[in-house]
Amino acid sequence: MASMKINRNNTLDVLRLIAAMFVMLHHSYPLTGNFSPFSTSGDIAVSIFFIISRCVIVQSWYSEPTPLRLF
Repeated sequence: MASMKINRNNTLDVLRLIAAMFVMLHHSYPLTGNFSPFSTSGDIAVSIFFIISRCVIVQSWYSEPTPLRLF
């Protein structure tokens, strides 16, 4: 296989990581039987995570618009 260099902006990855960490923190409280003090921020973090993920998917589609792309 030919080697491809992929130029990426990691800002979206960092924002997704932060949102995912808030989601994990939000979901960790019910596992321990405690009330989550992060209920609102957890809901917002889920929304942010999915919005950024959609942006990444759309950006990927614009770079190569083939539904059967194999890696």
